[in-house]
Amino acid sequence: MTDYKPTAPTRSARSDQEKELDTSYGEDATALIKGAMGLVNVDFHELSRRLEAQGSPVPVPTLRKKVNGGQCKASFVMRIMDALDVDLAPLRKRDRD
Repeated sequence: MTDYKPTAPTRSARSDQEKELDTSYGEDATALIKGAMGLVNVDFHELSRRLEAQGSPVPVPTLRKKVNGGQCKASFVMRIMDALDVDLAPLRKRDRD
């Protein structure tokens, strides 16, 4: 009798469209974070200090790499906005022409 060992499904290669969307949204996330940092006049050193005070330490070089590289999960963006005391609301529905 052979033991059955389930394996995780393998992810297929990402399409060019997925890569383009990730790049575009990554650039948007970078602009959003940097815009919020400018709004409250906070640099990466201060943002790193504020994240650490939240219990979420992120070294300055790592923070720069994530933000400038557009490699931020939504939860990380929200933690940054919280550290900056920036509210992203109100949200509104886009007009699609």
